[in-house]
Order: sequence, then structure tokens, then C-alpha cells
Amino acid sequence: MQTGSQNFVSNRQRWLYTLGESAISRESRMMANDLINTLKRLHLGGLRQTSINRLQHVLFGGMLVLLGLGSAFAQQLERAPDTAFRYLSWNVSRENFIERQSDMLAILRAAKADVIMLDELPKDVTHESLVTFATKIDGDTWQVVLGQGGGIYQRAAVISRQPSRRLDAFDQLGYADSHRQEWLADAGLERRSLEFNLSLGIPVAAAELEFTPFTLIVVGMDLQCCGNSPGAWQERRRRAETMTIRDTLDQTWTHQTAVIVSGDFNNVQGMMPVETIAGAHLADPSRHLRRAEAVRPDGQTDWTWDGRNTEFPSRPLDHVLYSDALSVLNALVLDTETLPDATLKANDLTSDLSNHCSDHRPVVVDFGWAVQVPPSRMEPPATP
Repeated sequence: MQTGSQNFVSNRQRWLYTLGESAISRESRMMANDLINTLKRLHLGGLRQTSINRLQHVLFGGMLVLLGLGSAFAQQLERAPDTAFRYLSWNVSRENFIERQSDMLAILRAAKADVIMLDELPKDVTHESLVTFATKIDGDTWQVVLGQGGGIYQRAAVISRQPSRRLDAFDQLGYADSHRQEWLADAGLERRSLEFNLSLGIPVAAAELEFTPFTLIVVGMDLQCCGNSPGAWQERRRRAETMTIRDTLDQTWTHQTAVIVSGDFNNVQGMMPVETIAGAHLADPSRHLRRAEAVRPDGQTDWTWDGRNTEFPSRPLDHVLYSDALSVLNALVLDTETLPDATLKANDLTSDLSNHCSDHRPVVVDFGWAVQVPPSRMEPPATP
């Protein structure tokens, strides 16, 4: 998981994009680079290049704030400088995916993502219908991997512009019989529907994407919802699902691949499901995943699930986790409600569109590569 200093950097690096790279004055860049070079000559000589890059982002951004320049990058929907690919993760609220498809396409066109993970897809969705859907985004050719787990309730899919292949190890991930019996005993009136739901497996989809010379594993999922206490069967099921997904990832993840895991974690009883997927329990830090700290266009809030018309508070339930081969250049919870009129007009959107599509908001992340060459292709260390 991230340290306090890493949290500081990722929380503030978005200021770099307050007006976009073109708005940063030459003088500001020179001042920031001079300061970076001074710090490197003093006590920061041991920093990795990725840390230096992040510090540069913070310094550029701070100067933009002092100059009083412009509107937020998030409000413009422009890509961050040096973006390798844009990733979007979205819970599409089952039947809404069919009934509000034209509205969802409008948001996806505005987002212009390269890799899209959709979860909570309804039963009527097929591989063929998803290919047709993806083509409607921009007329491009997309690769689609539709997960088999989750059955009629809430499947996930990975849609990409890159060449991709299905990771069969994630198909039809199931539950231990001992767990099934425990949960069914506690389910009360929900027992019959839960028994059928458990037979459908964990809602997960996984694909391996080719980004020459890199390979990227993408895992999308939709975990069990609800649960009014840490001991509720829903929370116990959530934790079992995350452990199964993480174990499968560890069996699949080799050193030459980067990793993204995203979806609706439904973490209503704390961050344990997120921490399990992130590998917080593992001793090897190279196997840990970080969470992209996405904020909404207002720059003040980070909720992804809208609870304003319910008895529950709005909160961040949808997360994007990533391995250290990647770096987050910007992370946004895309909500048309807080986009400025000029941005809405430029992208053929209306302010109420997000509310019509889903009770979840998509998380959009601009990723860069944190390494120049995949680990498997690096030169081996010299033998003494």
C-alpha cells in the first residue's frame, strides 16, 4: 500500500494539469527543474527516477497555483502529458446497460479510453453484443473478453484497443463448500436466491493485453454487495472472493507483466477487500498493488457510488489498483454533474447524464510506464 509521502504526491500531482502542459510557462519549468537538480545534489540522490518524476509534477503544479492559472485538468477531460494509455472502470448497473446504452456511449466517447472494464453486466449481454457496443464508441476495432463468472447477475468484461487474450484461470472461480454452508445458514429469507447465486461463481473477467514491449494483465470484478456488520455473511463472502481472486492473480502474474485490478469492491465494511486484492498480506513489496486516488471533477470529493437518494452515504466503492510497473499520471471520477458547461457542450453531454446511466460513476486513470523496459527484458546484473 502507499506510504504517507506517496499519498501526498498522488493527491497533489493533479495540480500539474490545472491548465494542461501548454499553459505551464517556460520560466516555471526552468525554476522547477533548477530546484529538482538542487535537491538531487543534496539529500535526494537515492530517489528512483519515478519518484523524481512525481516530485517534478508536484513542483510544476505548485507554481501553477501560485500563478493563479486556469481551470482543472479534470474539468477538461484531456489526457495527462506522457499518457501511455487511458483506463476506465465502470459499474453499469445491470439492465441500465441495455436501457441507457446511448447515454453510456456518450460518456465513453467523451472519456476516450483505450482499455475499458465494465462490471455488473446483465444476463442478455453476449460477446457479440459487446463487440457491437464497443464499435459504436468510435468505429474502431475493439477486443472483448467477457467473464464467465456471475451468470445472469453481474458479469464483468475487459474491452481493449490492444491485442488481448482471455486468462482462463479466472473463468468460473467458485466458493469452498464450507464457506457456502456457513453463508447459507446465515442468509435467512435470502437463502434460496443466495444458493443459486453462489452456483454461478465469482463475477470476474481477466485478459492479457499486449502493449509492445509490455504485457498488461487486467482483472475486472464485481464483489458481493451489502452487509450491515463486519461479521455479516455478505462481508465474509466479499473477503473470500478477494482472496480467491488474489490467489489466482498470484498464480498468473509473472515478472514480465504489469497488473491492473478494478471494479466494484462494495467495501461498505471497511477497506479489507481492497487491501486483500492489493496484497497487503504479502511480504514481497514487488507484489503489492497501489490504489489510484481518483477525485471527482469538483476536486473536493471522491465518491463513486451515489447514495444521495438512499439511507446510505455516497462513498468510493469502485477502485483501480495497479502494480509498480505503472505510474498514475491522473485519476478522475467522471461525473457530468460537476463538469463545467463548456466541457459538457464540447463533448455533447448534459449535466444529468451520469445520473441517468448508473448509480456508479466511472473511474478514469491515465497511466504511464514506470519502467523503460519490462523486467524480463532487462539486462541481468554483471557477475563479479
